[in-house]
Amino acid sequence: PLIRRETNIIEYPSPRKRSKKHRQILVEHGDKGQLIELQGNLYFARTDQLYRRVMEQVHAKKIIILHFRRVFSIDMSGMVILMQLVETAQKSGTEIVFAHMHKQLGFGKKMKSAFSLIESSKKRITKIFHSTARALEYAEDLILKQEYKDKEYRVSSPVEFEENDLCKEIGQNEIALLKKIAQKYEYKSKETILAEGDESSSLYLVTSGFVERRLYNGQTSYKILTKYSPGTYFGKLAFFNGGSVTTRFIAMGNTTVYKIERSDIKLESNKMDNKLYANLLFAIGRELSKESTVQIAEIRRLEAL
Repeated sequence: PLIRRETNIIEYPSPRKRSKKHRQILVEHGDKGQLIELQGNLYFARTDQLYRRVMEQVHAKKIIILHFRRVFSIDMSGMVILMQLVETAQKSGTEIVFAHMHKQLGFGKKMKSAFSLIESSKKRITKIFHSTARALEYAEDLILKQEYKDKEYRVSSPVEFEENDLCKEIGQNEIALLKKIAQKYEYKSKETILAEGDESSSLYLVTSGFVERRLYNGQTSYKILTKYSPGTYFGKLAFFNGGSVTTRFIAMGNTTVYKIERSDIKLESNKMDNKLYANLLFAIGRELSKESTVQIAEIRRLEAL
């Protein structure tokens, strides 16, 4: 079959870590974002079949991602139908974007140029993502913007230290102590915060910008494992165990991070009969438990492929 699999972004969320409020919105409205994985060759008849299938869904969707990683080739008639699909869906209020339009599809590295030649307007009307993670993140942002309605939704709104997810699990006195011992760092876009092999036993609280956790395969090829938004934090496992970091953490955009070292927390906690340290361990443990549930769901999804 041409369509290998269909899923929504509730079942297949992006790796981006979001605030509790945003996560709840996406749980309630994530079915408005659809991912359709394609396979085989896209010639006229098969692309027309895809056109009819997608048009059945457009009225219930805000965004549809067409995924081309397992597509072998597209001919020119197939590309024309794809662009007609994008334009028709757009009139119904549904955005269609493409992911993994690789150079082996028949037009080499000039895939975007080929699409621009057959579009009815000079302005490119669809987005092309090279990463599934980035396409899913874009879809989530689009749904969040819609659900905020008259209120402004900003993708990267900075948050106060006290608004971090970690602080929501502890008391005001404990937050004040954490802020007192935290070290503030500013990073420029694409600057490395932690690299493979670095020693760490610290927590990192993100208050502005983003941090991507990447697993590299060679010098330039990598997979995005997690993307941390303002209000989230990372370094949980390192905080528990300490030792060498196995992945790389990269700032995306101008980013502010507060680093809290475990040794400093222990020192302050001793003054409170270890209350601070114990409460943090419980808070981090609860967060790790939630993350393990998500990872199990991802493993099940991969087994179904």
